[in-house]
Amino acid sequence: MQQPTKFPRTKSVKTKFVRTKSLRNQDSPSQARLSAFALLLWGVFLVGGATLAAGAIDLGSAQAALDRGDPATALKEAAELLSQDPKSAPALLIQSSAHFMLGEIDKGRLELDRSLALDPTQRQGWLNRAGLAMAEEDFSAALSAFEKARDLDPGALDNELNLGATRLLLGQLDQASAHFEKYLARSPQRAESFYLVASNYAMGGYVAFALRHLHQAILLDERVRMQARRDPNFVQVEEHPRFLDLMRTDIFAMPSDAHRTARAFEGGYLEGNGPLLQSVLDALYGLGESFDRNVEVTPEWALIWGRMRIKLRQEGDRGVVELSAPAGNLTSLEWERLTKSLFDSIFVQLQKRK
Repeated sequence: MQQPTKFPRTKSVKTKFVRTKSLRNQDSPSQARLSAFALLLWGVFLVGGATLAAGAIDLGSAQAALDRGDPATALKEAAELLSQDPKSAPALLIQSSAHFMLGEIDKGRLELDRSLALDPTQRQGWLNRAGLAMAEEDFSAALSAFEKARDLDPGALDNELNLGATRLLLGQLDQASAHFEKYLARSPQRAESFYLVASNYAMGGYVAFALRHLHQAILLDERVRMQARRDPNFVQVEEHPRFLDLMRTDIFAMPSDAHRTARAFEGGYLEGNGPLLQSVLDALYGLGESFDRNVEVTPEWALIWGRMRIKLRQEGDRGVVELSAPAGNLTSLEWERLTKSLFDSIFVQLQKRK
């Protein structure tokens, strides 16, 4: 369960509202690929550290520097390791990645090539080479590198996603879809998996495929809708009626045995601009109730997530607060006490705003 959020002692809770907005000012898909390459380096090295540390010399300190986002220190320590063993492929791989993280692409590329020439069995190295090729929009080279990475670890979950994304950028829709279906078959209940496939289809301009998979992702975890609002890959579909409908329609369904209750208040929701939204947030803070500070706000409704799912909407001239939670989150007695306390506190907060 999420730990209680530490808020400053101010009148109103500082919360990040994720509102319906255009994606036009976000990074382009091409810029997004450059960012994705940096994330690929960061994310995979966090996973791959134990493998690298198993080399003949101690790579742990240099690896730790990469893990904490300190490429300058990683460069220094990798250089010391290479002075002991100039042919250490893992040390060269760390050094190349540090250069990439510093934006020194040519130096990073040179050391990556040297590392792979010394030890072509480094899956991490091929993933890095693929990421670099993707960032430079050399999709054929990226496909070749991803295939080498797959051959080195055929069971890795990311293989099919990487290959599918690359084939999509090469215009090979049927082959890409086959890779994506294999990827989803291994994680059929993970919202993130469906979301990543949807995002790739959106980047390629395949609207129907993108929205079908996004719909499934939202059904599994509605919070991915906020990701889609900010994802530059969806720029090409953001004006499509089905995408707009997904962004403004609450399609999530709690289990049939979930706790549920609702109350109407005189303070209106008013497209998120009335007193109700901030009153609810302040009430949660006052009760010490943990919640996600990313609040999704549309003209029709707002959603707040914590132990409870809290939905705010307008009904006539009154604002409605709907509360629900899976039965396993709270006992019936805990639910009754918490919801009564929250409704009472919301009422008090609204009175303060009159």
